[in-house]
Amino acid sequence: MRSVPAVFRPSSAFLRTGAVAAGVAGLALLAGAPARAAAAADDSLLSHIPPAIRGACTPTGKPDLPAAAVAAATCKSAAGFPVLYEQFPDKDAMQKQWEADLNPYSFGYDACNASTPLNGKQSYQVGQKPVGVMSCYKDAQDGSTYVEWINNDLSILSLAKTTSGDSSSYTQLLQWWRTAGPLPSDTSAATSVPATG
Repeated sequence: MRSVPAVFRPSSAFLRTGAVAAGVAGLALLAGAPARAAAAADDSLLSHIPPAIRGACTPTGKPDLPAAAVAAATCKSAAGFPVLYEQFPDKDAMQKQWEADLNPYSFGYDACNASTPLNGKQSYQVGQKPVGVMSCYKDAQDGSTYVEWINNDLSILSLAKTTSGDSSSYTQLLQWWRTAGPLPSDTSAATSVPATG
């Protein structure tokens, strides 16, 4: 498992206050043009996160980003799942990071669902349009189950994990994933998995 921002790891990190966010925004104003560019990248990324989740997101600073990422946000779903969204400048940079993330794992299944054993990969779509690939795997180090997915149209890599290792938590994560986006800016289309067969 790659190193992810500290706020993605411990659940207590999601208890940030508006004062902290306001302080970060104030520092960004003082930093000038680079900070404005970073803020614009954060705003762009946040616009692709579904409104139901967006309010529980915090932009992640550059030191915690993968080298090629231009923005990231850590979020907590209403169901309690920690989620990380990362924006890349293009599909190739995103794909390289995704491949690096999945490199330690073996994938023997072509689906991610509650009745399929972990570790799997499958295509998914938004509306009726194929847009990316999702993977599901169990991390041997922390015992958590992860769903990691890429959106090729938006160059966004996303990662969510269960808060416990039990199968019902994984089933809930998969159910929640269908509403997790990312989506074209300010739309409400749900993600869906094409029927396999």
